[in-house]
Amino acid sequence: MSAIAKYDLPDFVVGNTWGPVPLYTVSPVPDGAGNLDEVEIEFRSGTPSNPVYVAKLTASNGDITLIPGTWSFTVPSQVLPLPAGVFYQSVKLIDDSATPKPYTFTAGTITGTLPTTR
Repeated sequence: MSAIAKYDLPDFVVGNTWGPVPLYTVSPVPDGAGNLDEVEIEFRSGTPSNPVYVAKLTASNGDITLIPGTWSFTVPSQVLPLPAGVFYQSVKLIDDSATPKPYTFTAGTITGTLPTTR
């Protein structure tokens, strides 16, 4: 698999609905991979060299929608389980092979701000 691509998710306002992320297609599909079986988007704080786990969105929890028969998915509109701040995020894809393995496809940042008050 080639190097991890940089992809910054759109920013969000804490407590407000975020998204959606329209069709996200993995190309090329990793060599030897089976069908796409799970997608996880992990959010971490701290520094890239010392990240601290904060939250995760997954297809198995209904946070992400897989497109059957493809290596594509969407992320529906939702309130993210994150406080204000800058988070490092990575998109991990897991296949359905006999020995499933995660493939980290993209990594980047996402920034959350507090809602404005009047």
